[in-house]
Amino acid sequence: MRARLISYGVIAFLLAALLALAACTNQPADTGTNATDGTTTETTGTPTEPPATEQPPAGEGESTAVKALVLERCTVCHDTTRIKQAQHDAAAWEATVERMRGNGAQLSDAEAAAIAKFLAEGGNAQL
Repeated sequence: MRARLISYGVIAFLLAALLALAACTNQPADTGTNATDGTTTETTGTPTEPPATEQPPAGEGESTAVKALVLERCTVCHDTTRIKQAQHDAAAWEATVERMRGNGAQLSDAEAAAIAKFLAEGGNAQL
C-alpha cells in the first residue's frame, strides 16, 4: 500500500513538472507572452499577434489538452482500450468520470467536466 502511495506521489510530481515545462515557451528575453490570449508584447509595449502557424485551429488546442489529460490521468488505472470501446452519452460519461473520481482519479471539477465533454463528443475514438 505504501509503495502504491509513493508511486502516485511520484507520478503526480512528474505530471506537475511536465505541465510546468509545457507552459514554458521559447520567447526571446525582451518579449513577454500574455498567457491568456497568446499575444506578445515587444519592447515597444505594443501587443502583436503571434504568427498564425503557432496557433492551432479553433478548438483543436483545447481538444489536444483534454486528450493529454485523459491519457495522463485515466491510464493510471487502466489502458485506453476500455475508454475507446465505451459507448456513452454525455450523462453517462459524466457519471463515469464522477465514479472514477470516487475511485481515486485525481481530477478537479473543471478537469472532470472537460474530460466528460471530450469523451461525449467522440474524443474516446481519438485515443
